[in-house]
Amino acid sequence: MSEALVYLIKKGSYFYRPNKQGYTSFKFDAGRYTKDDAEAEAAIEPWHMKAVHQDEVPDDTAPDRHVAGLQAKIDKAGAAIKYLLDRSQRDDKLYYQIGFGTEAFRLLTDAHAALTGQDVKDVEARYCR
Repeated sequence: MSEALVYLIKKGSYFYRPNKQGYTSFKFDAGRYTKDDAEAEAAIEPWHMKAVHQDEVPDDTAPDRHVAGLQAKIDKAGAAIKYLLDRSQRDDKLYYQIGFGTEAFRLLTDAHAALTGQDVKDVEARYCR
C-alpha cells in the first residue's frame, strides 16, 4: 500500500510545486509528497526548509488576498511616480535630474502610462517642459 501524499515542502515562505518544480505562495498550488520524501527534501537545507502536513497550513493563502496585496503595492508605486512627475514640473533642480532626456524620465513616464492606461507619448508630452 502506498503512503499518502499529504505533506508539503516549505522553503522560507514558499511551497514546492508538484514534482519539486518551482515555488508557490499558495497551498492549493503546492505539490503533495509522502512524509519521507518531504522530510528528505527538507533535510537538504534544514535552516529554512521543513516538511509540513497539509492540515497544518491554513487555507486562507488564497490568490484574492495575494492579489489585493499586490494591488496595494501597485497603487502606492503609481502615487509615488505621479508625485515625482508632478513635482518635477515645479522644481527645476528635480527636473534637471529626472526631466525629459533622462533615463529616469523615460522609466517614470513609461511606468505611469502602463499604470494609468494612457499612451506613453501623451504622458511624455504632459511632463516635458
